[in-house]
Amino acid sequence: MTARTSIALPDELLAQLVAELDDEQTTAIALDGSYARGEASEYSDVDIICYRDDMREGEAVRHVFRYRDGLLLSIHGTAIATDRVGMYKPEQAIWWVPGLRNYRILLDKRGELAALMQEAHNFR
Repeated sequence: MTARTSIALPDELLAQLVAELDDEQTTAIALDGSYARGEASEYSDVDIICYRDDMREGEAVRHVFRYRDGLLLSIHGTAIATDRVGMYKPEQAIWWVPGLRNYRILLDKRGELAALMQEAHNFR
């Protein structure tokens, strides 16, 4: 069996994405999915979570897809409160908790995402 090598994203690309997504309503930005876990392959998309003040708890996640430098970017806009509520619903916790534990924070203006990730790490 051969070991698979993960593909990393250039820090410059991540910095550009943060600069493009960051505005007065943005509170935090995180890398999610296979790139955050260090398991990305040539077929992986880039999952970006953009937390926003102009989104209310429970509001449907906004999805935007873009191609950049040969990569499919999947950008999800949501509210910190939505993830916190999802984490404590038994039917959703199985998805929310592991995901939050694996985020790579790219921007966290008020420390709310780091606090939420700590809640996910402490979740039992």
